Amino acid sequence: MKHLKKQGSPVAFFFLSTFGVNRENLHGLLVQQLPESGECTLHMLQNLLTEEPRPGLRPIRRLEGGRLLTQAVRLNNNTLSDLTDFPDIMEKLLEYPLDIYWIDLSFNDLPSIDPVLTTFYNLRNLNLHGNSIQQLSEVDKLAVLPHLRNLTLHGNPIEEEKGYR
Repeated sequence: MKHLKKQGSPVAFFFLSTFGVNRENLHGLLVQQLPESGECTLHMLQNLLTEEPRPGLRPIRRLEGGRLLTQAVRLNNNTLSDLTDFPDIMEKLLEYPLDIYWIDLSFNDLPSIDPVLTTFYNLRNLNLHGNSIQQLSEVDKLAVLPHLRNLTLHGNPIEEEKGYR
């Protein structure tokens, strides 16, 4: 199944309070997106390190060292096929990378659920819909995430597997 990728920024860090998230546990959230380009793709995660987030509805919040204060990362609608460097890049970009609450990797080209996602112990929302995940057993990797409450997988080839629902 081929999915259309909409135009827009390749990444956004966004303010979760608009979604009713309890802010007591959060270190600071913001809305920001990378500058729009003609083509909405991030072939390699390293590109995140050279892009400057585009201001959103709220001011960009950074510490003195330049790290972002956010707990939500949207990398949807890109052409990511590998997440090997994801934890290292989040470590360089975010002040509290282990506190990431929400990761949106929908509409990419991910063929599997990369085990690096399990390093984000506090992850509650993981959007993986519209990728290329083919085996239902891939979901088992996420069993070690005790706080994971929302996982989206529709639009992946695993929809055709017996026992998907």
